[in-house]
Amino acid sequence: MKNKALITAIGTIALLAGGCVPMERELRVDQDILSLKSRLNSLEQGVDRQGQNRESIERQVEGMARRQADLQASQDALRVELQTVRGLIDDATARRREEQENLLLTQKDAGLRLGNMDGRLLKVEKDLLELRTLQSAKVTEPAVAAENLYEQGRDLILNKGDGSKGRATLEEFIKARPQSELVPNAYYWIGESYYSEKNFENAIVQFQDVIEKYPAHSKASASLYKQALAFESLGEGRKATALLKKLIDTYPASDEAKKAKERAGGKPKS
Repeated sequence: MKNKALITAIGTIALLAGGCVPMERELRVDQDILSLKSRLNSLEQGVDRQGQNRESIERQVEGMARRQADLQASQDALRVELQTVRGLIDDATARRREEQENLLLTQKDAGLRLGNMDGRLLKVEKDLLELRTLQSAKVTEPAVAAENLYEQGRDLILNKGDGSKGRATLEEFIKARPQSELVPNAYYWIGESYYSEKNFENAIVQFQDVIEKYPAHSKASASLYKQALAFESLGEGRKATALLKKLIDTYPASDEAKKAKERAGGKPKS
């Protein structure tokens, strides 16, 4: 009995078990279908995203291609410009080198010319110095000789009483040095030589040369005074008095004017 019951129970369980198996399978299939649908949806979404990403990538690729093309064009332009600049630099360098060479040649030529000019200048300066020295010597020697002639002529008249030789010496001095400041004195001493020889006519004429040619010279008043004395010695008192008056009026501050006033006023001589 127990075995029969057991067998029955087992049979029942088997039947129950046999009925549950198809249901579990159906549930599993449904779950698998749902899972597949979910994966399919995910795959479809992934494909869509990939398509979008692809389009984006394609756009990016196109943009990068354009940028690359632009960059390539810019690079090519820069290379051309760089070549142009390098060409300009090479030309400028060549010109500079040529200019430097020309400058060196010019400096060298200028240096040679300058050296030649310095030499010529030194020679000219040397010749000029020699010429000036020679001229100075030529001028100084006659000047000294002329001064000596004046002193000799004056000494012959004043100290040696040789009026004729003294006059000749002074006339030689006047010819040698017509611009000398001693020429008025020379004329005066020639007149004095005539006066000392009592050759009053020639003395008057000689003194007149001093008065007319050198009226501002100190010897002019002395010549006018000696003229008056010469006329007085010739017996021409009125002319002598007129000359004394002229002397006083023309040269009032001179020593001869004082002497003339003394003679005209009858005052004693100092």
